[in-house]
Amino acid sequence: MDKLIKLLINGLLMTITLSANANDKQMITKSANDLREYYYEKLDNDLKLLVVSDPKAQRAAAAVDVYVGSSAEQDEFLGLAHFLEHMLFLGTDQYPDPDDYLNYISEHGGNHNAFTAFDNTNYFFDIDPNYLHEGLKRFSRFFVAPLLSKVYVERERNAVDSEYHSKLREDSWRSMEVLKKVVNIKHPYSRFSIGNNETLPQETVRPALMEFYKKYYSSDRMAAIITGKEDINTLLKWGRELFSKVPKRQPTNLIIDEKLFDGLDLPIEIKNQSVKNEKNLSLYFQFPYSINNEYSKSLGYLSYILGYEGEGSLLEALKKKGYANSLYTGSGYRIGDETSFEIGIQLTDKGYQNTNHIVAIIFNYIEFLKNDKNAEQRYKEIATVAKTDFQFKEKRSAIHEVSSLAMRLNRYPVKDILALNAIFTGLDAEQVGSYLNQMNPSNAVIQITAPDIKDGKKTKYFGVPYRIKSVDAGLVTAIADDDKDVVHSMHLPKPNPFIADNYNLSNDEDNISEKSLVLNNGIQLFFKHNTTFNVPKSSIEIALQPTLELDIFDKTAMTLMAALIGEQLTTTILYDAVIAGVSTEIATAEKSLIISLAGYQQKMPQLLNLILNKIRYFDIDSDTFARVKDDYRKKLQNMAKQMPFLQTFPYLKITLFDDAALPNQRLVALDQIDEKRLKKVANKILKSLAIRMMVYGNNTLDEATSIANSIAKLFDKTMLKNAWQPNKAKLIKQNTEKSFFNDHADCAITYYIQAKKGYPARAEISLLAKMIEPQFFTQLRTEKQLGYVVFAYPRPAYDQAGIAFTIQSPVASSAELESHIGDFNQQFAKKLETLTEKEFDEIKEILKNELLQKPENLISAADLYWSDILPTGKAESSRKAIAEVIDYVLLKDFIRDMQFILTQGKKVIIKANPKNSSE
Repeated sequence: MDKLIKLLINGLLMTITLSANANDKQMITKSANDLREYYYEKLDNDLKLLVVSDPKAQRAAAAVDVYVGSSAEQDEFLGLAHFLEHMLFLGTDQYPDPDDYLNYISEHGGNHNAFTAFDNTNYFFDIDPNYLHEGLKRFSRFFVAPLLSKVYVERERNAVDSEYHSKLREDSWRSMEVLKKVVNIKHPYSRFSIGNNETLPQETVRPALMEFYKKYYSSDRMAAIITGKEDINTLLKWGRELFSKVPKRQPTNLIIDEKLFDGLDLPIEIKNQSVKNEKNLSLYFQFPYSINNEYSKSLGYLSYILGYEGEGSLLEALKKKGYANSLYTGSGYRIGDETSFEIGIQLTDKGYQNTNHIVAIIFNYIEFLKNDKNAEQRYKEIATVAKTDFQFKEKRSAIHEVSSLAMRLNRYPVKDILALNAIFTGLDAEQVGSYLNQMNPSNAVIQITAPDIKDGKKTKYFGVPYRIKSVDAGLVTAIADDDKDVVHSMHLPKPNPFIADNYNLSNDEDNISEKSLVLNNGIQLFFKHNTTFNVPKSSIEIALQPTLELDIFDKTAMTLMAALIGEQLTTTILYDAVIAGVSTEIATAEKSLIISLAGYQQKMPQLLNLILNKIRYFDIDSDTFARVKDDYRKKLQNMAKQMPFLQTFPYLKITLFDDAALPNQRLVALDQIDEKRLKKVANKILKSLAIRMMVYGNNTLDEATSIANSIAKLFDKTMLKNAWQPNKAKLIKQNTEKSFFNDHADCAITYYIQAKKGYPARAEISLLAKMIEPQFFTQLRTEKQLGYVVFAYPRPAYDQAGIAFTIQSPVASSAELESHIGDFNQQFAKKLETLTEKEFDEIKEILKNELLQKPENLISAADLYWSDILPTGKAESSRKAIAEVIDYVLLKDFIRDMQFILTQGKKVIIKANPKNSSE
């Protein structure tokens, strides 16, 4: 291991020179796998600018991070920073049309978004690389001269208010508001930050908005990232021209002197109501912020140990007692001069009744961790994995990369922003010890959430019932007699057996790069050798399809079986595999049990063999079965607690697919499944299978065939020479409407129109969606202010084309939403008659470029490959096929076909109405 660490540290990172100003040379650490060119410069106005030249860029992108957020708001205008984020999109001096930016980005194959956090606001977009400069012109004016037009200030208040209303039943937001009830009232984190019509008063909010912008949106608080296919000089020229115009304001002090939990007599316990049938316990600690921790990764190391899920772990002990289903640990962002740390437990019903026992076990494990004699070895192990990941770092989506890089550029030295996750400066035993010593009851805030907490006070904005009480520190550390056995069984993580030590790229001596075949054992194997991303990784997908006809009882049992196997294997192998860089999932499609492995391929055969053995010799232990079944039941129940628009999707799914089922139908089936019946169904499922599998990446055909043969050998008593049964979509023969009630004040609708089958039909619908998306959003969200959730999108069902429209609204009934969508479609159908050949050709070209865009990394490439194989049994790209037929779509035919679809096409309309609604 030490040899491997030295290799990683000495040979696998590289640096490039970044010129800032004439006399300022900096070095940026980047992956040897990163071929892009970087250039950093601090402009004369002190704006930090990083440009990234990528001649192979398929998406250009840009982001600006502004180092100010909700922490700077006045008490009189809560949510003002978030409101300003919304307003910047709605017109600038040079581009006054409020829809100009949105339409330009959307019409040129792009996406855009923004978010407001406690101490920063982040704006970002991507676009077809050929249109980056024009996109930047529009984007950059946000930070120079936004209009903040009075008419749109009044309208956009409603959008913010709609966003607030959409979150009223979201447990994460509800719990956050309750947690803020114990935060120091002088600390800005204690305040409401979303905003609504009450906190953003119409009469006075615009002057406050303009004052906030002029005071805090200063160039020296901004970091901008531009990535495109142009050379560095061109990108730098654009960046200088556009962002040097951002004004630098008078310096403003945003230092927070207050402490989050100042004045509290800790430990303290908060209990609050959850909407979902879910029970959770969280322990929060606050530490003084230290930049050194960002490099030593002391809190990251503690998060790894406390959150470990393998043998001897804290979570395993809690599961053995039947107290917990899952565990989360992690440190949050810097808040003022503090950093938060959370240990979160998803409780079982038994755990909810024994929260004191759980807290005591946690503190016992923390004490145990203080006496760790092998911390150095464990630290080196996670450092090795992080450095390996950085060595083989692949591209990710440009829009997400620029957003995160802009945030880092605003916080850390530019030399570290690419490599920060891989920088481990060595175990700082003193710092780790200091953090552990502070993880004691006298520094703890304990929060418990459950649906049965109904009495007590209520929060102002989310109306959450809650109770707060002081806790005796001695009570939360005393181990119960019944728990002493599991406490004694806990130990720290052992060396990880799945960390690879061979990172060579394979060569197929027979030069077979791709092959599809049916082996003699009956398995359909799809193989593709791909090392173009220069990573020693692979993706293996195995679909086991029972040949018998599955009813809803069988499908539900198969899903429960997959969850149980995953749970049984997590402690012994799966968690270690994930830590080592091999993600594993055991899940079900409607007709299949699917095993997915992705990551470093060296140890995959060993891992896969252990998984398949568990499936082949499926056994059930009563305690785990009861816990997994109960967790699955709650997940199904909680689907009815989701945001209303999300609840419409299962109803749409059952109208489109033969094998779909509603959550409540699954619940009825689940209640009939006991251990005996599950074992019976498992034997039935594994008696006769069709197997379709893919091996993609750093493997040879011989290796792929060997894996397939080992599967056949293991399932030697199973009939494998069976034909694969394809899934099918339903043909909508008449207009269909379904309404249901939901436990939310908002209404929602999904309005689906089915088109014809085949690639030509999917091409036409994709073109229509590309044209319709921005206008639908503009008219029904920005202009009519129907709600925060408003979008249109292509909705294929296998080879069946279709388009869908979804809205969630706090101001309109579902019947009114249906009317708005119908009117929009009628108007758009008429508007199609004005579409010119030139406009149509531009849209076709943009869509083709999107469809033909190559995946940025190996796992994405494998996912696309498998997404076509699984339903069709053919390694043919549906995206490429659609792109090829786009050229043959004639304007007159398109207008005729789409006018018919929008005005006369067969529809499925799903409506979600509040329980108190008369609809």
